[in-house]
Amino acid sequence: MNVTTFTLATLVTSEALACGGFLCDPDVPVPPSQSSERIVFVVNPVAYDAPPGGIVEAWPIESEAPMDGERSVDVYIEVAYAGAAASFAWVVPVLGPPLLVGTAGREMFDEIDRATAPRFHFTTGLAQISGYEDSSGSDCDCAPMGEGGSYGDDSFSSEPQVTLLGKERVGPYEVAVVQSENAIDLWDWLFFNGYALPVEAEEILEDYVAEQKTFVAFRLADDQGLGAVEPVVLRVPGGEPCIPLRLTRIATQPILDVTAIVLADGLATSVPYTAALVDHDAVRPTSPTDTDYAQRLRDAVVTAGGRAFATEFATAAGGLVVKDEGLAAMLDRSAHVTRLSTRIAAADMMLDPIFTITERSDEVPNEHRVDISDDPEAQRILLGATASGATRGRGTPAWALGLVLAAALVGRRRPVG
Repeated sequence: MNVTTFTLATLVTSEALACGGFLCDPDVPVPPSQSSERIVFVVNPVAYDAPPGGIVEAWPIESEAPMDGERSVDVYIEVAYAGAAASFAWVVPVLGPPLLVGTAGREMFDEIDRATAPRFHFTTGLAQISGYEDSSGSDCDCAPMGEGGSYGDDSFSSEPQVTLLGKERVGPYEVAVVQSENAIDLWDWLFFNGYALPVEAEEILEDYVAEQKTFVAFRLADDQGLGAVEPVVLRVPGGEPCIPLRLTRIATQPILDVTAIVLADGLATSVPYTAALVDHDAVRPTSPTDTDYAQRLRDAVVTAGGRAFATEFATAAGGLVVKDEGLAAMLDRSAHVTRLSTRIAAADMMLDPIFTITERSDEVPNEHRVDISDDPEAQRILLGATASGATRGRGTPAWALGLVLAAALVGRRRPVG
């Protein structure tokens, strides 16, 4: 009997790219929303001050270099959105003033996604069939701010009380770093300077203001249009990456896909989020090019209480072979790489997940061999045959449904032991 292994690379976040902190323009008739996040965190050694790997353009904040005994986190975020949006704002609450804001190459996202994503090898008793490997590359349809979309500082009569730490053009973006002791003043300043926020954001901003967060705000510069967005990188103080999902929930799809890839001197785990356990042996093909892994991940998150991440891959960083030079440099100065993913409902985004670095050494493979030799229905689907009742993929990519914008993460300061 011929035994066939059919491989599918399930890239959970390839449908759309977005991130916590995206706030849509409230005047857009069909509000844009987020459907997915893809972020790479690199936890730097103490007092590390070399430039981030793969950086293209940078705005260094030289007065805020990391001090002895302090860590920093480089956060790489792929910015992409689709749909006809007149404007957007992307607001990132961070622990303190960023040490650097810049743009990065896009290739590393696709490469590290492919290298760490779950892969399923279906073993059957059927004749030889060709394999398939998914791709995480995506086209980016980007809309400009639009005529008259910038609101200048003289658009209001009562000046909001905020501290503007800096404002700079970085690649295609106008970036502002601001602090405030009052969420209403912060909301007003952002809105009247072209970072349009829905009013629902004000209450959530109050929580971050009370936590004395600094806010990094992005928008496309007025002279930028379609295709202008580029990945960004932030270097922020602290040693524990975090995603501000509280701010994300006001502009998201009902279920948000989140993937965090953490490079550090140890393996990462999510807190206070629990562990989601996916039954990989139960995964089945839903078409010749897709599986039901996404639904099984969602089911595992629900079973774990709604706020949970599955560790999809955990290993020594030296085991990954990559071509992108920037990514290779990041792996060279990191001992381990961990990939964690969730599919979370908006109602459960009441806490921000923090990714702590642990001393655990158990590796988690991303290669899964599933025997479907006793599942004729799965075999027919795998071969592309028409079968009554067979599930066919996941339909239209979510990113095609509306504006998607990547953003967010902070590093929480952690004592160095």
